Amino acid sequence: MELPEEFWEWQIEKRKKGIKAMIKGKNIGYEAHLPVMATYGDKINLAVKGTGLVPKDEAINFYIKECVAFIDKCKKKSWKKTTKKRLEFLLDLQSSPEDFDKSLISSIEMHGTKTFNNAKKNNKCSLMFNDYDYKTMISFQVDCEVEMVHFPDPVYKYAVLMHSMFHSLKQDYPCVYKFKVLDVLDKRP
Repeated sequence: MELPEEFWEWQIEKRKKGIKAMIKGKNIGYEAHLPVMATYGDKINLAVKGTGLVPKDEAINFYIKECVAFIDKCKKKSWKKTTKKRLEFLLDLQSSPEDFDKSLISSIEMHGTKTFNNAKKNNKCSLMFNDYDYKTMISFQVDCEVEMVHFPDPVYKYAVLMHSMFHSLKQDYPCVYKFKVLDVLDKRP
């Protein structure tokens, strides 16, 4: 199942708006990136997860190569001096939504604890996206089937590269979650 057009457009526009604000030195909410993930194994677990959009199969290797080349250029300069360029690069990626798969979302598993253990036992989860802008009040529950992917899977490579641009150059994580969309519920009041 693909994400509904209203949700997809909100994801793209909210991400672009957040990136443009950061380029100007402002910090606004980044709700499109940070849903709450609900899993159930032995117990229910809720965790805020940074998520990303996933390029389509025919585009993902191109994006991986672009990210690698860009990160290599940035390594030659200080982290702080490349912030604006990294944000502009990310904004440019968000400007080609047709290259991204509307049936997939990804997230890196950072710690390998409760969420990870639950997902190993039960590959179903929900992602709860909320935008607290009073004009839109976006609220969507995205029910998913979770696949845990590892290096050298292209989705793993892409998610880790995107994360590396802004957080850490670490490359070794327990897994990347590949969320296959099963259902989307509009949860607005």
